[in-house]
Amino acid sequence: MRTLTTLVVAVLLMTVAPGGALAASATGPTGTHASVSDSAGAATQRDCSFPVSRVDATGTNVTVSEDPERVVVLAPSAAQTMWELNEESSVVGLPTGPTTAYLEGSQNRTDVTNQDGTVNQERVVGLQPDLVLAPNIVPNGTVSQLRSAGLTVYKVDFGKSLASITTKVSLFGRFTGACDRAATVNSDFNASLEDIRANAPEQRPRVAYFFYNFTTGEGTFIHEAIETAGGDNIAANAGVSGYKPLNDEIVADRNPQWVVRPAGSPLPSGAPWDSTTAYRLNQTLTVDNNLISQPGPRVVQPMQNMSEAFQNTRQVPTDTATAKTMTGDAGDGGAGGAETPAPGTETGGQPGFGAVTALVAAVLGVLALARRER
Repeated sequence: MRTLTTLVVAVLLMTVAPGGALAASATGPTGTHASVSDSAGAATQRDCSFPVSRVDATGTNVTVSEDPERVVVLAPSAAQTMWELNEESSVVGLPTGPTTAYLEGSQNRTDVTNQDGTVNQERVVGLQPDLVLAPNIVPNGTVSQLRSAGLTVYKVDFGKSLASITTKVSLFGRFTGACDRAATVNSDFNASLEDIRANAPEQRPRVAYFFYNFTTGEGTFIHEAIETAGGDNIAANAGVSGYKPLNDEIVADRNPQWVVRPAGSPLPSGAPWDSTTAYRLNQTLTVDNNLISQPGPRVVQPMQNMSEAFQNTRQVPTDTATAKTMTGDAGDGGAGGAETPAPGTETGGQPGFGAVTALVAAVLGVLALARRER
C-alpha cells in the first residue's frame, strides 16, 4: 500500500505540480491587469546569441555554452513548451505516457522517469544531453547528482500564474536559440487571453473546480485561468490557497453554478452537491486534463471551453420545481463541451481511466483525510 500510495502521489505531482502540471495572478477578475509577458522578452529578442546564463530555482548560475542539440525535459509542461517552440527535434528524453502522449512524436523519445515518477538518473546521463530542464518538484539532490555527472541542468521556478508561462517560453526560447519563435508564441498566447477576457460574462458565475476531491485556490495558475475565463472561483473566495481538498462547507455556503473537472476525474456526488445550482441545472464542464493541468501555452484551449460555458450560464427559475426538471444541453454545442449526463456519472469515452481512476480517487481520498487529521 505504501508503494502504491507513493506511485499515485508521484503521478499526481507530475501532473499537477508547477514544472509538470496543476500550477495567480497577473490579472484581476474585474480591475486592471498586467500584460502576461516576460519583462525581459524584448531584450532577449535583440540578443539570442550564446553563451547565455540564467540563475535557476536552486540559486545556481546556469550557463548554456552553445545551441543545445540534445535536450532532456523532466516535466510534461516543459515538453509542451519545447513543442510550441518547434524545438521538439532536439528533445531526446522526457516523461512518456498519458501526460505527453498528445505531443506528436513524444512517445518515440526515451522515457526518463521510473515507475514511481522519480527521475531515472542513469537514463538521463546515458542520453548525453547538452541541457536538462527540470521542474521544481525534482529534488535538489537529484539536480546536484546530475550536475556532478557533468550535465548542465536548469531547475525551473514554480509556475503560479499565467505570466509564468510566457516567462518560461521566453527562457526556453533563449536557451535553444528560438527567441523569435518564443516571441510569436507569447504574442499569440496574450492575444488569446485578451479575447477570453473580452468575452467574460458581466455576471460572473460561481465555479467549483474539482479534481479527485481537490480544488485550486489563490496562488495557482488554474485559479487565474478560471477567473480570466469569467468564473468566480469559490475556493479562492473562501480563503483557499494552493491545491487543497474541497470542503463540503464551502460548497454548501457558496453554491456553485458550475462544476469544472479535468477529464477522468469523477464528478462529486451526494450532499451538498446535489442541491447546488450547478447540479440542478446540470451545469458541469469537463476540460482536457493535460492542458488544464500543465502550465503551458495550450492552457488557452480549456480556458476557451470555460469561457463559452460561463457565457451560457443559466439561472435557477423562481419556480424551483421547474428548475429541477431542466436538463443540461451545453454539451450539444452551446457551452464548449459542457456535460449533459446526470451529475456524478462518468460518461465513458475518456481514454485511459476506469479502474485506475477509482483506485487513484480512493488513495487520494485517504491522503486527504490524513491531511485533515494533522
